[in-house]
Amino acid sequence: MANIKISQLPVASTPLTGAELVPVVQGGATEQTTVDQFVLAARGQTTWNGVSFSGQWLSAPSIFRLRLVGTGTITVDSRDRLGVITTAVETYTISSATNQIEFPWLGDGAVEMRVTYPATATVEVLV
Repeated sequence: MANIKISQLPVASTPLTGAELVPVVQGGATEQTTVDQFVLAARGQTTWNGVSFSGQWLSAPSIFRLRLVGTGTITVDSRDRLGVITTAVETYTISSATNQIEFPWLGDGAVEMRVTYPATATVEVLV
């Protein structure tokens, strides 16, 4: 595929997870990054800070907090550079929570996290 134009590549399926690799040119060299990191750079951010989207993989900040609001069970999964997923590294059950702050630990080597929660709850990533 080295001699194929970008316009000749197949269209990616949606929604994107954020973990997809995309090429970028830095200092005259072609490098790879993830869609998440590309979006963060376009926003002038280096880490996520805001409402997460249930079930979507995000780049994992090294130090962060979760603000939990609502009712339900929140599950945090992590993924390392090799793509190995550790499910339920943290699980929280909330009942009518307002601004409950948690400090999850994703485990050694985690580069991405996925927070899954019901429609009756919201989760905000604070960095």
